[in-house]
Amino acid sequence: MAALPAEGRPPGVGGDLSPRTLATAFACLAGMMLGNAGFATGAIALIMTPVGDEFGWGRGAIGAAVTAMTFAGAGSLFLVGRRVDRSGARGLVIIMALLMGSALAILAFSTPVIAQFYAGFMLVGVAGGANVAYTKVVSSLFTRHRGKALAVFAIEASLVSAAMPVLMQQLMVSLGWRGIFLGLGLLEFLVVLPLLLWLMRDPMEEARRAAAASAPPVLDGLTTSEGLETAPFWMILARQHRRGHGDLRPPAAPGGHDGRQGADR
Repeated sequence: MAALPAEGRPPGVGGDLSPRTLATAFACLAGMMLGNAGFATGAIALIMTPVGDEFGWGRGAIGAAVTAMTFAGAGSLFLVGRRVDRSGARGLVIIMALLMGSALAILAFSTPVIAQFYAGFMLVGVAGGANVAYTKVVSSLFTRHRGKALAVFAIEASLVSAAMPVLMQQLMVSLGWRGIFLGLGLLEFLVVLPLLLWLMRDPMEEARRAAAASAPPVLDGLTTSEGLETAPFWMILARQHRRGHGDLRPPAAPGGHDGRQGADR
């Protein structure tokens, strides 16, 4: 088996501090701003009163949206992880960013139909599963500095958690409770999604594709058991048998007589 490079990194994956690695890490940081659906819990606390006044819903009915979001997110995590393992992280995080932006738009334009409100929060929970993909990418980007990189991402998550309530409060004061979801949705569509499309990559998936491209081609054909069940196989075998054993006479002797005639004499 071929040895890995000195840093233990598969071929095709850049160094810890290469420009490509840092660009991908920045895209992951941007995606994780709203990749964690926990901000929705803070949003519920802010919009509880105005939403109840506008639609006539009780506090328990509004708070149940967080429960629905939690169950939807938990139920999708395994499928998200399986998808990342099979197809890579880049396509999935882009889809999740689109889903998060769409969910926030649904919430921004909520109607008195409470099922729409619940559906929006459930989609937020599912889209929050993108954190699984971001964690995988960050782990594959860094080897020697992996611990420090994960610490930076944890710090970023803490800072975003601290800043998000302030941002949502300002959006609510300026634009009303719908402005919270409208502002975050625009942030997702206009900032996060372009950065993911431009900078996001999955180094392990790139290395796997490069290895597959350099592998010898696999020839098409039948297995042994399949070949034994076909008529052409037996026809060819019979023809080869006749060709090898059809004429068993000894070669002709000098004088134009074969060996048997010379022996009879």
